Amino acid sequence: SQKLQALHLARMALDSILVRNGEERGEMKMELYLKSLDFNSIPILRAQDIITLLGLETRIKSIEKLTASGSEYFEKLYKPALVQYIESAQLVPASASHHHAGPGGLVTHTLDVIDCALRMRKSYNLPLQAPAEVISAQEHIWTFAIFAGALLHDAGKLVCNTRIKLNTGVIWTPHDISILDTGATHYKVLFEKSRYNLHTRLANGLIH
Repeated sequence: SQKLQALHLARMALDSILVRNGEERGEMKMELYLKSLDFNSIPILRAQDIITLLGLETRIKSIEKLTASGSEYFEKLYKPALVQYIESAQLVPASASHHHAGPGGLVTHTLDVIDCALRMRKSYNLPLQAPAEVISAQEHIWTFAIFAGALLHDAGKLVCNTRIKLNTGVIWTPHDISILDTGATHYKVLFEKSRYNLHTRLANGLIH
């Protein structure tokens, strides 16, 4: 019996190692794929494919937990906004040569900022100095507002700093139809100079 238990534990440990090694090999393949991407011909991907490619499942689960909205409301309110943003940003870098300059940098950075903002939100009773009943009644409104602000803080870059040129020759922006419905299959990333922090002001136009 003890031998059987020991054998069972050893098998479980081996299975765990094999799974972990498989995950590591998968991560290595993804990393190699991202490094080999040609910025002049990047395939247009759906949100879930981008999430998987960038390994963002854990980050999104963390965001869901921090919203404290419950899975039903997260799927109805938060998830559609995340999906639309991720499909719009595709694998665009957050910058040409500064932070998160690699493929998928803008999406990765944005989700990091959302996670950080929602963690900070836990330290504040909003609106400030309001009665307890008001704070309780508006809790989820303020949480969603902070989520939206963090989601859009760099979205304006897709309009002024980092442009997406489709293989159809069209310059696409999030103001247009979904990139998935353009008929294009690939795109190239163009970097343009603009006034400092112009992208933060332009983000307001993407609230819809």
